[in-house]
Amino acid sequence: MSDIITVTEENLDAEVYGASKAVLLDLWAPWCAPCRTLAPILEKLSALGGESLTIAKMDVEKYPEAMARFGVRGIPALLLFKDGKEISREVGTKTLTQLKDWMANSDIKLSEPAAIPTDTAMFGAFYGDPQLKQFFCDRLLAHAQQGEIISDNNAYWIEGSGTPGAAWVHSADPVIFERLTGLPASFSIAMDFTRPIKSAELEPIMQALKPGSDLNNVPLRLTHSLLSEALFDWQNLLSQSALITSLRNEWLGLCERYLAGNTLSEQDWKDLALRAKALNNHADPAVRNTAELISTLSPPPTANNADGWTVVFRLARTVMYSIGQHLSNWTLQDRQTEQRRWDWFNEKQSQSASGELSQEEIHAYREQWFSENEAYQLKEAVFFDNELQGLHPVLDCMRDHLATLMRGAPPFNPN
Repeated sequence: MSDIITVTEENLDAEVYGASKAVLLDLWAPWCAPCRTLAPILEKLSALGGESLTIAKMDVEKYPEAMARFGVRGIPALLLFKDGKEISREVGTKTLTQLKDWMANSDIKLSEPAAIPTDTAMFGAFYGDPQLKQFFCDRLLAHAQQGEIISDNNAYWIEGSGTPGAAWVHSADPVIFERLTGLPASFSIAMDFTRPIKSAELEPIMQALKPGSDLNNVPLRLTHSLLSEALFDWQNLLSQSALITSLRNEWLGLCERYLAGNTLSEQDWKDLALRAKALNNHADPAVRNTAELISTLSPPPTANNADGWTVVFRLARTVMYSIGQHLSNWTLQDRQTEQRRWDWFNEKQSQSASGELSQEEIHAYREQWFSENEAYQLKEAVFFDNELQGLHPVLDCMRDHLATLMRGAPPFNPN
């Protein structure tokens, strides 16, 4: 097992530039919540590093000049070094699967533990104990009443607040969640996807949760509900591609057979995933995001693969945004405008003599963009106002689906 090392200005040359094996340098700060979310994931990666990879951390609060030295604007920033040279970098929180894929693409071999072969439930919900359920549900509702539950793409529990699943057990560690509640960690990820942060949103879910039930299939059934819900007007949302409409229907069919206990060939899923990847560069974000979700779900992760379901529901969130925009009467051009805005600002930055925009330039360009795209900016402001009111119909529907699936979950069978 590799230990995570602390990098300072004094040992930077020896520990990073002079290292005999690859080094993944994490630029972080104590006040950065995403950095703290990433920390336990890096610990897991460190355990797989063996003789091939060292994880190093540098606190940019103590060494602020490191940001300029490495040309980094935001943290967490992950810089990968080989033979003393930076070969790649990523910014933002990543799942363990994403980090492992990055290492594989960089020809860094990790030591993988033996996979857990089963996809059956390990325990019944709350081990069949109504009092244990009551304890955890009371705790979760109390946090909601205090405004301590927060929606985020990454599970976390920091300084008395965090995402719903983490708030249950005061930890973002999926193993701790499973051991304390008897619920699969993938269920926590599915629940977080529906963003229940208020008591009124949590109470129906808590009421539907039966001690001793088997919730292993709830995440997959919830994604099936997302991709099949008639209220979301899939036909018109995906009207820019006949292929994605066909792929969605095919995936729904395969999923239904899979959930019914039928054995599917690996090739069935691979063929679907391959055709979905053909839409990676489609001009419509709704088509592109739905195709990526279908590809990632072909085949679906096993219920005990918390990291895999984290990736699935991150992608499902992007699809959910497209659904919400469509229900708010956004056009294809509206859905494309976010990327157009990003490209526009990048072009302005590239035209700058220094390659960086000053605060005055940023303000001026924002004013220019708004004046030239006022209709879109107003539409976007309405969508994001009042706690993402453009997503309220989608989230309400998905929370209803979640509660229905929980009420219909079978009892845990230890055999």
